[in-house]
Amino acid sequence: MDRRKGFAKRRLAAIGAAIGILVILFWPDSFSGKPYEERVAEKTASQIIRAISTHDPEKIKELFSPAALAQAQELDASIEELLAWFQGETLSAKVQGCVLSEHIEFLKNAKQVRASIIVVTDRGEYKIYFARWTQKQGDPDMVGIYSIQFAEFADTQSEGFRFFPSEEVPGIHILMSGIRERWKRTPDTKHLPGAGTPARDDD
Repeated sequence: MDRRKGFAKRRLAAIGAAIGILVILFWPDSFSGKPYEERVAEKTASQIIRAISTHDPEKIKELFSPAALAQAQELDASIEELLAWFQGETLSAKVQGCVLSEHIEFLKNAKQVRASIIVVTDRGEYKIYFARWTQKQGDPDMVGIYSIQFAEFADTQSEGFRFFPSEEVPGIHILMSGIRERWKRTPDTKHLPGAGTPARDDD
């Protein structure tokens, strides 16, 4: 009988310790007071900036969902271009324009967070726009970052500048003012897919 009581006490103590660990782990997110989409956007911004700072193509690839990796065109070349184009050490980063899209299709839930990041480095100022699926029932390979688009901040202030709708451009893309070209170090630039279609900037 005493053995049973001792086992029960040890089991309750273990359960209590486990609950305590969970509370510690999830307290910042659960009680930060920030909306869900802001917390996701800030976490994503940190991951993107940290991955770029490593200058490691594999770390950058790890940002993306399996579906994005499968659908993105010329991702290795895009990463190489990004690392040549994005200059300097990050001094500050600010998340803005967080949008949560949530819908149900055939009793399956889907959530996507989109946001922009204003990044200031010691060499320039940039704007980054991303889309991240946080839930996609029935299609788990979509969960994760789907699209990241980059531009110099000054270009984003030009008349007519728009980021592409995220569903059209999986992977990494660098945009220029007005014509929204994919950045290249050669004169032979390639237009992004969907050129001429209505674009959306969710800021």
